[in-house]
Amino acid sequence: MSSTSFRQDLVDELRAQGRLTDPAWQAAVEAVPREVFLGDAVFRPDGTQWRPVCREEFDEEDWLRMVYADTTWVTQVDGMNAAEATGRLAGRPTSSSTLPSLVVRMVELAEIGDGDKVLEIGTGTGYSTAVLCHRLGDHLVYSVEYDEELATSAAQHLHAAGRAPTAVVGDGLRGHQDGAE
Repeated sequence: MSSTSFRQDLVDELRAQGRLTDPAWQAAVEAVPREVFLGDAVFRPDGTQWRPVCREEFDEEDWLRMVYADTTWVTQVDGMNAAEATGRLAGRPTSSSTLPSLVVRMVELAEIGDGDKVLEIGTGTGYSTAVLCHRLGDHLVYSVEYDEELATSAAQHLHAAGRAPTAVVGDGLRGHQDGAE
């Protein structure tokens, strides 16, 4: 089964649950390859700790099935990326790829649509950024990430997915004045 099939299954699931109602956002979720944004490892909760789970532990279909679950995948715990972790970690998540149903719920509730300019605070993996870019156009999406390493990684993911929003390293609480109107 291909990544495209898993994306379609995710869209079908979200639509059936009433969590994805706008056809334009549906097209965005169908188009954005979430696996590009997760890299080769994520964290899974394991009691009070986080266990790194690596792509190499799965065959491709099982990895994609996991990636396209409507789940938030933690990618960093207290600054440690899942791909760099050598074992379980205690701590708090500091970056993740938000569950797709929450991403679309936020943008649908905010009534974001054609011609809207968006400032996203916290680029994280870049998945939500890519969904926004697909729907609105790269030139209308501004994303601010505080963590320089995360910002660099997200920029690589976005580039690999063919997206080029305005990405800024900085404090999201200060906004992005260059993109303000």
